[in-house]
Amino acid sequence: EAIKLFVSEKAPVENIALVTFSHYITGEYPFGTTADQIALAADSIKANGMTNMYDALVHSLGKFAKIPGEINAIILMSDGLDSYPADIASIEEYIGGPAKEKGVTIYAIGFGGDADSSYLNTFAAVTGGAYLYADEPSADSGTNQLGEFFSGLRAQVLNQYEVTFKAVDTLSYV
Repeated sequence: EAIKLFVSEKAPVENIALVTFSHYITGEYPFGTTADQIALAADSIKANGMTNMYDALVHSLGKFAKIPGEINAIILMSDGLDSYPADIASIEEYIGGPAKEKGVTIYAIGFGGDADSSYLNTFAAVTGGAYLYADEPSADSGTNQLGEFFSGLRAQVLNQYEVTFKAVDTLSYV
């Protein structure tokens, strides 16, 4: 439901991709996939108890290129623990480093009581992103939390501007 909520409010300037995973990548819907196709893919996601967030993020980061003026983000959603957790040094080197090089910020959302908030927050923190714990996305409170989080994320991302100027040297005597 969280994915469908996110894509239902897609702005025309947004380009969304989806990577689904368990202990390996189970589905890939590249940039340019329509919101309807992503929503349909979201209906096929099943929790099976095996989760490999670290490898899914490393894989997903490989899909990005550093393009001037483009703002890139990954939204990692999980309802559990990573079955193959990585240490902080590996997260910093293989996720934090490439994310910064490519201008990608990771936002993580944990659902339910089994979500590993500390681990999810680490992924977000190494890229300057944010972490949100939400109740189950089908609950009214979870949907409201997610709607507010997604709205805030879109406002932050879509309203970033880069200002450049050339100053006149007023300190030198010519």
